[in-house]
Amino acid sequence: MLIVPATLNEAIILFANELSGEKPVRIQVEPRIDAGYSACGKNVTRAIAEEGGYALKGWRVWWIPDILIEAQAHVVWQSKDGTLRDVTPNSDNETECVFVLDPEMKENPGADFVPSRFKNLSGEPFVDRFILCTGIMAEHRDREYTSGSSLPAPPEAREFRPLLSQLSNLTKNRK
Repeated sequence: MLIVPATLNEAIILFANELSGEKPVRIQVEPRIDAGYSACGKNVTRAIAEEGGYALKGWRVWWIPDILIEAQAHVVWQSKDGTLRDVTPNSDNETECVFVLDPEMKENPGADFVPSRFKNLSGEPFVDRFILCTGIMAEHRDREYTSGSSLPAPPEAREFRPLLSQLSNLTKNRK
């Protein structure tokens, strides 16, 4: 349900300001041939090794129009001429992304677990619960990945599908 914002509207701009104070920018997604999903740091490091340039840390912004915004920690590549490119594929094969630079980010997206940041635009309490459950489940997946073992699911996992269904219905009703 999450998509790349079609425009940099007031909600997106205000959220970007909350993230880092930087303005959101639209950039091209041009995945490298050897690029892995969720490996933005490695993908950018390879681009720099082969072509020079710089790694820029920040947030890739997705949203469900008028319902919620998600910012995922992300790294993009800046070429020597200053052009920004997202060299990491995404599961939706989007050709553009919205990126918000965060010069204060200490973590290394793609290597460190960095929780997504969300904004509930709908005012619906269940959207807040969906956001909370999504964060808990993401942390759980990261703990499983880093430990190399399967861990008992958190209690919030039982709430996820019903909340997702409510979110889907809200999305349909807003169209």
